[in-house]
Amino acid sequence: PSTVGSFLVPGIALAALAYVIVSLWQSNVAFATKNAVLRRYPSRPKQISRFSLTALTDRARQKRNEQNQAKFETDTTVYYVKSTVTYWIGVGFTWLTLLLFLFVTVMILLEGFRWHDSFRLFLFFLASSVFLFLWLAVFQPFYQQRTFNKNKRQHRRPSDKALDRLDALSTQIMLLVNPVMATLGLAFFLTGLFWEGFVSSSFVEFLNPLNIYLLLSNSFIAGIIIIDRFIMLWNRKREFERTVLQQSENRSWSKISITSYVWGFAIIALILAMNYLGNEYHGIPYHQADATTAIVLDEYVENFANDQDTSKPLIFVAADGGGLKACYWTMLNLYQLDSLGLFDGQVFAMSGASGGTIGVSMYTYLKARGKSYSEILKITKKIGDRNFLSGDFAGLLTRFTINYWPVIPMVDPSEWDDRMESMARAYFDIVGEGDPKYAYEAIRKQPFWYPWIDNEQLPLLIINSARAEDGLLGTVTPLKDNPLSGSIDLTHTVNRGYISYPDATFLSNRFPVASPAARIVGKGHFLDAGSVDNSGINSIYGLIRTLKSRELASPPGDSTNVYQKLAKRKVVVISLRNAASRYIRDQFLEVRDSMNRFFYQSEFSANLGVAVNSGLTGVPISWDDYLRAPVVQDLGLVDEFLAINLPFRLREGDITASLGGEIRYPTLNQRRRALNAMINDRLGKDSTFAVMPPLARVLAYPVRDYMEMMLQHPHVKEVYDKLEE
Repeated sequence: PSTVGSFLVPGIALAALAYVIVSLWQSNVAFATKNAVLRRYPSRPKQISRFSLTALTDRARQKRNEQNQAKFETDTTVYYVKSTVTYWIGVGFTWLTLLLFLFVTVMILLEGFRWHDSFRLFLFFLASSVFLFLWLAVFQPFYQQRTFNKNKRQHRRPSDKALDRLDALSTQIMLLVNPVMATLGLAFFLTGLFWEGFVSSSFVEFLNPLNIYLLLSNSFIAGIIIIDRFIMLWNRKREFERTVLQQSENRSWSKISITSYVWGFAIIALILAMNYLGNEYHGIPYHQADATTAIVLDEYVENFANDQDTSKPLIFVAADGGGLKACYWTMLNLYQLDSLGLFDGQVFAMSGASGGTIGVSMYTYLKARGKSYSEILKITKKIGDRNFLSGDFAGLLTRFTINYWPVIPMVDPSEWDDRMESMARAYFDIVGEGDPKYAYEAIRKQPFWYPWIDNEQLPLLIINSARAEDGLLGTVTPLKDNPLSGSIDLTHTVNRGYISYPDATFLSNRFPVASPAARIVGKGHFLDAGSVDNSGINSIYGLIRTLKSRELASPPGDSTNVYQKLAKRKVVVISLRNAASRYIRDQFLEVRDSMNRFFYQSEFSANLGVAVNSGLTGVPISWDDYLRAPVVQDLGLVDEFLAINLPFRLREGDITASLGGEIRYPTLNQRRRALNAMINDRLGKDSTFAVMPPLARVLAYPVRDYMEMMLQHPHVKEVYDKLEE
């Protein structure tokens, strides 16, 4: 509940801070002369079993003398600590954490448990693990310098023997963890690098993406530690040879250490890599195809106009970007349109950005395969259930070195799947379902318009991307000639090679920095469409203008002009949104200009905001305002503009943050609570644990449940009721 949740994190943080302060205070106060205790080690047995507890005790007093020779101390000075409370609190949290981990794991693996129950235990596990790690950090250096027993007459627990064993055991574990971690990380890295299907495999999907990151990052650190230790030993060997053998053999020795050579070469390699212009690893393949099989816009419009009821609206769909959240929300809404009889014969074209593009593309693919409503919904849920982030992480961390491979015979970087190709394979394995005609490998050898060859009534699909060099919009369509003037035609290249359906789809889903830029020979480098327009409306409006221009190309009443027949239908543009900022702006449109003051921002924040937000929010908002204005109706371009937002529960600061400042709206909180109440009514008993959909490539169960329930939200239903009317 919000009353508890708002205090949960600060409460744990304060308790953890208090634990650290008290523990350190008790330990540091002990460093006084009156607390000094001469601690004598027991006599060392003649033979010690390597795996006995005695060996652990013995290890604690093994030291090094000035000649770097191992020796065993007979005594040492330690300091007496009176209180053992914080120590036992840490021990208690250690056992509690282990038990909670066991319970949560069992609850996740076994069927029948509600996610609410496992989530509660998981929160307790997280809180408990904080104190476990603090106990390890605070008390690890405690063992060699302090004691809980002032003299032999005291027998308090933990005893000195127990502390010795913990000290030695923790040290030995760390010495063992480094090579084990480095070995596991190297094995994972090499497997991901050389096994083509590893990144999109079910094994990687099963792994938690955070665990992949932790494994590879920690193994990298462990590898550096091991290398550094070997370099240190090598340097000591050379130092010995220089000081001992130089006099007897009269040889000259280099004074430059091995460390300088190793790290010098590493820095040179890094500089060369940063200046390498790259290879064709991220190149997009184009294939030769029969251009006569491509769709001609005139013929498509004629078929569409002749076969459909002119009383029904002509629908254009634009889907916002937003990762897997956008894909799932888009597919759910297209399914809703379809199940209400508003898709076939009414949706003329679809466009999107990033995750929205994947949503409209996957749905089009399923329609091309002739799937029923129930089959489409089942596959849609499979997509929402898929963990795409682990594969993306694995590809990022295991295949980055291919970017720097030279192009030489037998080693062609373009033969390896990059991260986006692996993600495309994962998506198309789901929607293709092993169908030989629509399998990933088969469809990738066909031109983009292949799904339309036997399905002429499929809505037109516009794929959007952004050119990195100048920010221009690049587009792919199933039409023989791209009708979107002002955009870069990416359907074919100069040599008339054509892009495939999977490659085109994932041109749009390449978020800057996080994803690789696509290289297209003769065209440039292309990134996420959200960099230019995160709404997909730009291309929809460009297509509508082309249709209008061809309608006006001949006098009114020309029976040969199929565009005039199409123009008899009401044009409706539907914008599918999945961001909280878009939802907030649409709910407070009437007061968006009633700003009281703007937030203060640093110069850096202001400049960064412009760079990041122009395509993501600025351009979509400008299209919203334009399409809602009377001018588009007066021009006869768009009769109605409808927005379907994914609703979000709002906190007090969300509204002002999204609108860019405080607004003069006396009943703002009442309005916010009313909006939240509409969501809670839909959620019912699940409203307490609702999880707002994140921008991500993996969605948790409660997120997917939430999105599915929001299809019945009053504001969403209102749009569908209007479309049905």
